[in-house]
Amino acid sequence: MNSLSVYALGFELERALAGSRISFAGVYPGGFSLVLDARDVPFLHCITCGRETELVPSRTKLVSVEAMTAALKAIHGTTIARVQALGLSRTLLFVLSMDDAWGKLVQFALRIDLRPAVRPVTLFQIPGERLIDSIGSTRASLPSTPEEVPTAKPLSLLDLPGDPPDTLLEGIAQTGGTERLPEHTRAWVHIKSAAAALVEAIDGVDPPLARTLLRSASGELSKVWPHLVSIGTLMREKRFEWHAYELPEEGDAGRGLLYPFPLAITTKPALANDYVRAFSYRAERISYPSLIAYLKRRAAQTARRELRKLERLDTHLTEDLEEAGRSKEYRHYGNLLVTFRHQLKPGMEAISVPDFSGNRSVTIRLDPARGPDANIRSYFSRAKKGEKGMLIIRNRRRAVEREIAGKRRFIERLTRTEEPDELIAHISMRRQAPGTRRDAEDLPRFRRFEIDDRHTVYVGRSRAENDTLTHRFASPGDLWFHAQGVTGSHVILKGATSSTPKGIIEKAAAVAAYFSKSRHSSTVPVVYTEKRYVRKPRKSPPGTATYIRGKTLFVTPGLPEEEERKGRDYRGPGHKR
Repeated sequence: MNSLSVYALGFELERALAGSRISFAGVYPGGFSLVLDARDVPFLHCITCGRETELVPSRTKLVSVEAMTAALKAIHGTTIARVQALGLSRTLLFVLSMDDAWGKLVQFALRIDLRPAVRPVTLFQIPGERLIDSIGSTRASLPSTPEEVPTAKPLSLLDLPGDPPDTLLEGIAQTGGTERLPEHTRAWVHIKSAAAALVEAIDGVDPPLARTLLRSASGELSKVWPHLVSIGTLMREKRFEWHAYELPEEGDAGRGLLYPFPLAITTKPALANDYVRAFSYRAERISYPSLIAYLKRRAAQTARRELRKLERLDTHLTEDLEEAGRSKEYRHYGNLLVTFRHQLKPGMEAISVPDFSGNRSVTIRLDPARGPDANIRSYFSRAKKGEKGMLIIRNRRRAVEREIAGKRRFIERLTRTEEPDELIAHISMRRQAPGTRRDAEDLPRFRRFEIDDRHTVYVGRSRAENDTLTHRFASPGDLWFHAQGVTGSHVILKGATSSTPKGIIEKAAAVAAYFSKSRHSSTVPVVYTEKRYVRKPRKSPPGTATYIRGKTLFVTPGLPEEEERKGRDYRGPGHKR
């Protein structure tokens, strides 16, 4: 998505979503969706499986709520107070608010980044700009504040001067050295270099826009510049006219190009004005097909892996069947060796003896490491094994061939499926939906206790689980608990914010005390801190953790009241209970 469309979309969503409520936020393989109670835009889909994130305001659902895994639970039930685009940085900021259990106003900043190599969704609590959670690969960069933007370019499309700066003209003029090239090649090189100079110098100008405008103006910047200035005026005055273009000369990059203004070119737009229809038009050509293709790959991944195992097994069974088919030959060799036992010597590698028919000589290979009698027994043993296993191997091979045919039919059926829900159902639920913080990692089973609708306590049951819970599962803003001075489980409190009541924190601390060596004490000191301050020393054994800063609570060991009789297990956010 280009920065101008994202910039205009911020104003469109502000008008459409201000005051609406987020009823559900969920992740699924390759994407993230918000379910809203807004009439014009009841769904907001964030497709994360491509090189760049795509945002699609939509009137129709893409994935059912049942097929999604609940994410960013802190924003469920919040009201959208404001939506804004952070300049031309391809970033949207949603300011959310809600009243907590004590009637106090709590605000969050939900940031959606549409640039590559950045986590697409991050959630901060405001004020304080404390990171609560994020969705995206852990290898992607994470913004430090809700309003962090990349360094601005020398010029902005929103505020261009009336004439091109001399520095820009000089930069384009320096791309010479093409005098010996044919005229059409020289023109193509000039347009390419001029477009690159525009993109490098002006915020808001993307490569397809620069190339398209220069191509329509025969590469003359003096003809393109007034149009760029007029685009900036339209954007400043918020006079958006949504147009989707199909530009064949741009290749795949020209499919469903979306701009909030008309281009000064001869190509007619595919549709105009309604931004929801315009974004849906683009998504149907780019985002949705890439998501379906991604889901098909993921859904068929396990089946293809199993198919490869079956094919290897079939190859081995075929070889075994061929070996078993030689059982008569091996028995014949054994009988010959018994007959000519007197000719066998230790260390022989082969022996040639006359066949029983007397018409030919038979050469029998021997194992020089074995004695004469051991070689004879070896041939009889192989013959007996082949005679006994022939039927078993043949039946097993037929069963494997049936399984292979079934797997191939299943994979073929998946390639024809276009429904996201059906594809997601075939993706292994032992793995979390890609795009979340613990991207595609198997999470062990944790103890889980729900304190209320927003706060959940997770408890490790071994050193390995403690290690995973603290250093892989927990988010930076979660609260970490451990009984002080004794061995015990690591405990994580999810959903905690700066406004979390002290009673909730004390209940989580009581759980940490309960699952420690001090369980039977009347009062136990428990240290707690945000997970961001917890470290694992290098080369330390699993379950080891140190903290930089922390507070101490004195609590009585115990479990939340409704969970005292039933500690429910948790297998990670991708597991359905």
